[in-house]
Amino acid sequence: MPFRKEFSLYKLYIAHLMKLYFIKGLFLVFAFGFSSVAFGQSKVSEAERKDLEFQDCFFEALKQRAILNYSKAVENLEKCSQLKDENVAVLFEFSKNYLLMERYFEATIFIDKSIRMEPDNVDLLRHKVNVFSAQQEFEKAVALQKKVVELKPIYRTELAQIYIQNENYDLAEEELKGAINDGDASIHTGYYLNFLERRKKQLEGESKPVEVLGSDATALRSEFQKSNDFNVLKQLLEQDLIYSDYDNLLNDSQEGLDLFPAQPLMYAMNAMALNGMGKYNDALVVLSIGEDFIVENSKIQLDFYTAYLKAYRGLNDGEMVGNYELKIEKLRKELND
Repeated sequence: MPFRKEFSLYKLYIAHLMKLYFIKGLFLVFAFGFSSVAFGQSKVSEAERKDLEFQDCFFEALKQRAILNYSKAVENLEKCSQLKDENVAVLFEFSKNYLLMERYFEATIFIDKSIRMEPDNVDLLRHKVNVFSAQQEFEKAVALQKKVVELKPIYRTELAQIYIQNENYDLAEEELKGAINDGDASIHTGYYLNFLERRKKQLEGESKPVEVLGSDATALRSEFQKSNDFNVLKQLLEQDLIYSDYDNLLNDSQEGLDLFPAQPLMYAMNAMALNGMGKYNDALVVLSIGEDFIVENSKIQLDFYTAYLKAYRGLNDGEMVGNYELKIEKLRKELND
């Protein structure tokens, strides 16, 4: 899936399976070419049969998670566990699914098992940071993220993000500037640093509550330029979207990203503007960044799925269009329950 991160954990295993396919294919071609009798008598070894069955169950689990059928994904992972005991990739998938189901106890058990097997696996450690963050255990998340940064400094910005979530803005700024100075900046670094700098300026001024008297876009934009108030900006973006004013929606949402980089609404609106302008690949990039700030099973998540759907339709990617249509249908049912 474009712009989605897949973990290197699976690569060796997949390579091994591809090798098995290649060897098996050569064997069948050879046998068929020389003797139909030999072909009829050929048998797949028990070990290879288990490998192929494991593959089917594992990738079915990945598919079910992709379409939000987490319980089905877990069922397939349980079959994988019966075929291969204590497999790191399977344990990792168990934890990811349980986290998505907000079953934090199980998510912790499975990620801890996998980390005991590969204690320096950065992908596993980052996932456990997510488990801590989902439970608002920020001190534990920070401590573990520091270990991640020691292993791979490129993840310093993620440490800054945790500080921002916990309102430790000075520590966040220190990490972000350090990331830039040491060449470890990521695509998120500039957004966060702009947010902190604008926040400082706002605190230095004598800001006061804003009373919005009308809903005219021009008046709202003028009011926002004076106040940098989030609620004013939200109303302004809604006005831009209602009138399909994509140029202003893009500019206004970009200002919002500078001021409020942890607000997923800004990313959704920015992507909607890009979609409206036919810049579908750019919209996908923005959505992939903003996903880090989404609360599961929320209205904003539905907005993201809708923006993804429009982008993939614009790119004529039928497979991804189908996936997001299923995701939207499932999420709407959950939100209405």
